[in-house]
Amino acid sequence: MPPNDSGQPPAGFSVLYICHANRCRSAAAELLLIDALRRTPAPIGWTVRSAGVGAIDGQPVVAELGELLSERGIDAGAFRSEPLDAEMVAEADLILTAERGQRAAVLALDPSAHAKTFTMVQFERLTAGQAGPREAGSQPPDGSELITAALSQRGLNEPLDPADDDIADPVGHGRRAIARAVNRIDRTVAALVGRPAPEAATEPAAERRRPSLWNRLRRNRTD
Repeated sequence: MPPNDSGQPPAGFSVLYICHANRCRSAAAELLLIDALRRTPAPIGWTVRSAGVGAIDGQPVVAELGELLSERGIDAGAFRSEPLDAEMVAEADLILTAERGQRAAVLALDPSAHAKTFTMVQFERLTAGQAGPREAGSQPPDGSELITAALSQRGLNEPLDPADDDIADPVGHGRRAIARAVNRIDRTVAALVGRPAPEAATEPAAERRRPSLWNRLRRNRTD
C-alpha cells in the first residue's frame, strides 16, 4: 500500500519517541526514522510519532536541528511539537525516550507501559545484533520481535554508569552539541531498521566529547 496522506507508511507497528520539549531529540528521531523507512523497498506498516513530557503544543524544531536535518535532505519545516498524554502511551507499540527521566514520566502516566518503554540507547543495546545489518533496501525487522529480544536482555549487562543509556539535552549548548546528539540518535535509528551505523560527522578535536573519567579508568584497568 502507498503511504498515507501524512507521508508515513500505513499503520501496523507504532513507535513513539519522547524527550522534554519535542523540539530536538525526539523530533530528530521521528524524522530520521521516517526517512529511513521511506528508503525501504515497500512500506512495512510502521508509523512514527513523537512528543515531549514538557512540550508546548505547536512549536517548530530548534533552528540548529532544522539546519542539520536539511543537510541530510530531510525537511523539518512542517514539524510541530506535541505534549505527551496517556492516550499516546496507550496507542504506541514501542516507546523510546531520550533519557531515563522521560521513561519514568511515561510509566507515571501508565505503569503498564513498562514492557514497551526504553530509552533509545537502551533499546539499541538490548537488541544488538537482532535487527541486522541487512542488505541495502531490505525490510526492517518485525517490531514485536525486537521488543521480545529487548525484554529477554533487560537487566543483563547493564551499563556501569546508568547515564550511558541517556542522550542528554543538547539545546543551549551550541550547534556541535546538537550535531553530536543527532549523530547518536541516528545510530539508534540505524540499529532499529537494521542498516549499517552511519559515520559520525567529524568535529574539531577540541570539541570532541571526552570520555568520562570512569570510562577512562575502565580502559586503563589491567586486572
